[in-house]
Amino acid sequence: MAETANKFKIMKKFIFPLVFLAVGCSEPETFRRVTDDHIPLTDYEIVQVSKSFNNSKNKTKEEPKEEVFAGRFDNVKGAKYAGIGFPKGRKWLTLKEWRGEHIKDSKKKEQFILWREYYKERFIYEISKAAISESLVYDKIPPSLIVAQIILESNYGMSRLAVTANNFFGHKYRGKDKSKFIIAADDSPTDKFTVFKSRWYCMRAHSKLLMNMYYERVNGKPTVDNWLNALCGGSSKSQSKRWVRKGNYVYATSCYKGNACYADLLRSIIDKHNLRRLDKIKNGRIKTT
Repeated sequence: MAETANKFKIMKKFIFPLVFLAVGCSEPETFRRVTDDHIPLTDYEIVQVSKSFNNSKNKTKEEPKEEVFAGRFDNVKGAKYAGIGFPKGRKWLTLKEWRGEHIKDSKKKEQFILWREYYKERFIYEISKAAISESLVYDKIPPSLIVAQIILESNYGMSRLAVTANNFFGHKYRGKDKSKFIIAADDSPTDKFTVFKSRWYCMRAHSKLLMNMYYERVNGKPTVDNWLNALCGGSSKSQSKRWVRKGNYVYATSCYKGNACYADLLRSIIDKHNLRRLDKIKNGRIKTT
């Protein structure tokens, strides 16, 4: 009986509130962050997450070793924490906090890591639904690309840009209106990033950017691999460098700078989370075969 009650509690907290993105040009509610109140896991939930994580086929696949999201250098002095390590009065996490480096207690750190894995699963579930719906409007953009870019560019929606500016793709701002951008360190310490009215506006702006600036460079069918090549002008840093030297532009400087090519970082996320399955859609539903 207690176990059933706990299962219902999980459903109430994490499953019932999931919102599906409607198709069309109006502004529907998109994916919501599953940690709006940083709800700690109960002992029962910790056990279930642990079992799920230990049984996961993808746990041996590594995350990208290089972080490229804007704000990755953020640091909050004098931060105070509650529960298993959530910051007080703040809903976004620094990179060090995301990694759990601020937690000294070993038991709390273990619980935090379990919470993080559970959160990632739920976050991917929600944005996948939104990405599939968006791909029904822009059918040349594979959902796997949208999800992978959100994960990489927003650190699973936990970056300061994502939480405070609804900016999940690292879109930069070129104007001078101070109400329309926030500052975050990226290519420089004072880069400007667009503040979006909502998460839906951010996703729609990204779809338009991809179609207007990169789709014409997709060679062949608009598969996710061909899209990755279009974003970086190739599938490796050396190819991307040659592309830029010819006077062409790329989606991110990490296409040709850093330890790994931006396209490779996205590809590793796609493979780890088996996101290619999202591209096999029919009438808005994921095919299982």
